[in-house]
Amino acid sequence: ANLLKGKIIVDVSNRSTVKRQTSQSQAEYLADLFPESTVVKGFNVLSAYSLESGGIQGSKQVFIAGDNAMAKERVSDIIRGCGFAPVDMGALSAARTIEDIPVAVFPSWRIPFLIHIILFIFLYAITFAKVQICWPLTWSDTFLWEFWNHIPMDNMNKTLAVHALISLALCY
Repeated sequence: ANLLKGKIIVDVSNRSTVKRQTSQSQAEYLADLFPESTVVKGFNVLSAYSLESGGIQGSKQVFIAGDNAMAKERVSDIIRGCGFAPVDMGALSAARTIEDIPVAVFPSWRIPFLIHIILFIFLYAITFAKVQICWPLTWSDTFLWEFWNHIPMDNMNKTLAVHALISLALCY
């Protein structure tokens, strides 16, 4: 601890779990462990590829947080020297937000997912009604039970194909 007295510690760590176990960020915990040092949170949202390639692809933003303005400016200079753009998130308590970034995979996935599930169910119901109910009754005087073997593959494949085309059309 004496070796780090008065030094700037850059916390690059990420949580190993999706959910935070405590209300304190890892950077705040590190600041508690080394009260004589200044802790700045940064570099934890970059992939190894981005660091290796100098940010040629991917995000060029490096989020930082800390309680000491001079320490944040020093870390910002290092970030700029590496070819990235520092984004000051504020005090060290903002490290909680920064630590949530890598584990927040598709934060708004629920609504698009539900739209696609509803769309798929709707399309499957139409395909089922058309292929399993309407066509057999049109082609025959009695219900054709042998067409029920098409439900797992034929109906699913037709529905998936139409769903894929509609999804692509909605995206573009």
